Amino acid sequence: EIEPKNGKGIEAEDIAGIALEKRVLFKTKNSPHLFDPTFYDAYVHLTESGAKYLLEKGVELVGIDYLSIEKRGSPGHPVHTMLLEKGVVIMEGANLRDVAPGRYQLMALPLKLEGMDGAPVRACLVEEI
Repeated sequence: EIEPKNGKGIEAEDIAGIALEKRVLFKTKNSPHLFDPTFYDAYVHLTESGAKYLLEKGVELVGIDYLSIEKRGSPGHPVHTMLLEKGVVIMEGANLRDVAPGRYQLMALPLKLEGMDGAPVRACLVEEI
């Protein structure tokens, strides 16, 4: 579980000391709010510096436990743009509420939707032994 120093945005300095794999899922204080009937506007998100750091480390997939990986209302969606232009898969809305920090094998099975730039997935984590 990651707690950004500024309380809202995951910056490069927040993840600099973490051993990263090719696929990273961020469990945050968002988890209890994922299924709230009203939108949780104070959600933790990835900042541009955090996205740049992940790119420098060669991350291929980044996920978060709320409906968007980026701060709401970000003009031009710079985090999405930075990641997608480099082929990084973004997984939003990951239900990590009952998942302990650790290493897992991620299986994400997308629906095949023609003409779309994204798709819902059935995602499963299997704890590595």
